[in-house]
Amino acid sequence: MARGGAAVRVRARRAPALGALGRAPLPRHPPGRGPRRGAERDGECAPAPSAARHLRAPRGWRDLRPARRLRRAAAARGRAGLLGVLLGAGRARAVGGGRAGARRGRAPAARARRGAGAAARSARRRQAVILRARGVARRFGRDLALAPTDLVVAAGEVVALVGPNGAGKSTLLALLAGALEPSEGTVERADGVRIGWAPQRPAFYGRLTPRENLELFARLEGEAEPAAAAARLLGAFELPDRGRSSGDLSVGNRQRLNLAIALLGSPRVLLLDEPTAALDPTQRERLWERVAAVRDLGGAVVFATQNLEELADHADRVVKLDDGRLVFDGAPAEAVLA
Repeated sequence: MARGGAAVRVRARRAPALGALGRAPLPRHPPGRGPRRGAERDGECAPAPSAARHLRAPRGWRDLRPARRLRRAAAARGRAGLLGVLLGAGRARAVGGGRAGARRGRAPAARARRGAGAAARSARRRQAVILRARGVARRFGRDLALAPTDLVVAAGEVVALVGPNGAGKSTLLALLAGALEPSEGTVERADGVRIGWAPQRPAFYGRLTPRENLELFARLEGEAEPAAAAARLLGAFELPDRGRSSGDLSVGNRQRLNLAIALLGSPRVLLLDEPTAALDPTQRERLWERVAAVRDLGGAVVFATQNLEELADHADRVVKLDDGRLVFDGAPAEAVLA
């Protein structure tokens, strides 16, 4: 680039590597239960390659225009933004009363809400990314269960997946857990993060008792004292311990055992597919207390639900799927209108 008769060499900065992220491994695991979380620690999974090559450089890093043109553009944007605010405020004052005026007067408020939502999403991106899906899609034969989808989950947030039956919620959760291999795209998670997954259909060994199931999965999760961990969760979820096989449990107790297995190994990310189904009110409250504890400790929770009350009470963010496509990603208050 020549400026003032002298040649100026400008060197573009390289994007920093996100070394903490890698592709989620897909190890072998017990039938119907998803990945053995933390298996890479025991050498079952090879270390995942760095995801740095998939990241784009932040905007402006490769902008080599002269500083004068940048200052002009910034000043022009500032004048245009100020003019828009003034015109919007003047229009709202001018319309006064009447139905038409009320409709126009709501426009600045709607723009303000959209601006607040954009600011919240920007703040989320600045938080530590704990789980990320990049263009993940899944086909079953010729049927497209999930179109290419991007999803970022930050540490310390609870994300609700909503949508009609068959929208792709369970498929997305299974892809995030590593129980399904994506037809395209990648799933990445922060280094050393353990994932606890409770599928919609409880998955455990029906011929084993609840205690035997918990002790088995506790060993797979690397619990130092599997028997103590099993006893603790048996009491926490009020599961029967009378030598009865898990396959003979009631629907509610099966769901409790399913959730108890997901909590083994102190996972930092919980993936729950309609977790409150078949739970009584007391167990629901205890479940949400555990979800809040995971979030407060810097973890993350993604759960699928059809209950709108759960969105308002427990979700920080809502992701809506419809016909296998992501159609909304924002605050719970906005999701009702989406």
